[in-house]
Amino acid sequence: PPYTRPDITCHGDSGEGKALLLGVYSPPVLEDLKATIFTRTALKYDKLSCDKLSENIHAAGAVPKLGEVRLFYNLEPTFPIVAVAGLGNPSYGYNKTEQRDELKEAVRVAVGSAARAVQDLNVTRIYLESFGNTEAAAEGAVLSLWCIKI
Repeated sequence: PPYTRPDITCHGDSGEGKALLLGVYSPPVLEDLKATIFTRTALKYDKLSCDKLSENIHAAGAVPKLGEVRLFYNLEPTFPIVAVAGLGNPSYGYNKTEQRDELKEAVRVAVGSAARAVQDLNVTRIYLESFGNTEAAAEGAVLSLWCIKI
């Protein structure tokens, strides 16, 4: 049998139980579907899937807003489930009143929403991109899936 690493799908592996979380920013004009702004990783995945990701985003209607998620199935064999989370405005900055980085907060919200969306789909492994801020993405995923056992 061919050498396999546990985190990479090789020939013959169906990819079952895996989900990929990607991000998309809202276009300046929400109805302008052609102006979809993918994160760098989502753009690379779109090319890997022969533009199936962008085709499905456009077919699903409006680009997801901050915290909204679109689920796509079997775009390509490596990941049977792809969750695309809306990141909202691509030009968030620091909010002095709230004393927080709005981009980091948007990443946490988006990743958390996507992680919860795939949680009930028999997913055993979630792969997520950095969403522009690795730490905030990890925080969003962990905190959204946290469960208190009493």
